[in-house]
Amino acid sequence: MDFSGLKLANLDFRLSVGEFLVQKMKIGKTSLLAQLNDGLLTLNLSELALYDGKGKGTVSVDARREQARITKVFSLTGLQLQPFLTDAADFDKLEGTGNFELDISTTGISQKTFVGALNGNGSILFSDGAINGINLAAMARNVTSAFTGSGEVQKTDFAELSGTYTIKNGLLENKDLKLLNPFIQVSGSGQVNIPPKTQNYRLEPKLTASAQGQGGSEAAGIVVPLKITGTWNDPKFAPDLAGVISNVADPNALKEKIEEAGKEKLQENLKGGLKEGLEGGLKGLGGMLGGKKN
Repeated sequence: MDFSGLKLANLDFRLSVGEFLVQKMKIGKTSLLAQLNDGLLTLNLSELALYDGKGKGTVSVDARREQARITKVFSLTGLQLQPFLTDAADFDKLEGTGNFELDISTTGISQKTFVGALNGNGSILFSDGAINGINLAAMARNVTSAFTGSGEVQKTDFAELSGTYTIKNGLLENKDLKLLNPFIQVSGSGQVNIPPKTQNYRLEPKLTASAQGQGGSEAAGIVVPLKITGTWNDPKFAPDLAGVISNVADPNALKEKIEEAGKEKLQENLKGGLKEGLEGGLKGLGGMLGGKKN
C-alpha cells in the first residue's frame, strides 16, 4: 500500500451529506473535514448519523515516513445493532442498542503489517438486547439443552452487555465482559488474535436466584463455563465441564444437589405399575429378612 501520493498535493475539503448508501449500509447526515498537508492527511468526522446512532471521530494517515502511520479515535452512541450488522455483514444474531469507544493506531506498508502492528483500546456497551442462537440460561441449567433441540428458544436476552479491551500487536484481550439477564449473569475473558482471525474465549454463566438478580445482585448456582475457540468463520462452542468442578465452592453441596436430582428422576421413572411392583418386592424382601413369611 503506497501512500506517497499524499505528498503531491495540499487540500482543505469540507463535505456535508444528507444521506448516502455504502453497499447495503444506509448512512444519514454526515459532516466531514479533510485536510492534507505535506503527506499528513487528517479526517475530522464531526457528525455521523448511523442506524439511529450518532458518531464522531478523527482519522489520520501520516505518509511522511517510510512506513505509514494510521490513527483512529471514534465514538458512537445509540446504534441499533441488528439492522446495522445485517446490512453491513449479513449478521443478525445480535440485537439491542450499542455504544462504542475506540482509540487505535498502527504502522506498516500492507494490510497484513497494519493488522499485525495494531495497538490501542476501546469499550462496548450494549443495552436492552439479545443474542440469538444460544440460550445461556438453559445451558447453565442443562448443558445439553443449550445446543440441541430441547424445545426452548435459543436466545439470550440481556439488559446490559459491556466490556473493555486492549490491543497489542494485533492481539485483542478482554478481561471484564459482563452480561446481565433476569435469570442469569455472564462474565467473560479471553483473547482474539486478529491477524489469523481466531479466538480463545471463556464465558461463565451463573444462574441468579430470581428475577431480582438482574442489575448486579448476588448470583447463585453452579457455573457451567463455555469455551469459544476456532476461527471467526467457524467458531467452536463447547461446555468446559472440567471448569464446573473447579468453580464449586462446596463439593458436598454439589453432591447433595446431584443426589436430590437423582431421587427426583428416579421417582419420575418409577410411576405406575413399575413403582408398585418394586415397592412390593422390597416389602417382601424386608419380611424375609425379618423372619416373616409374607
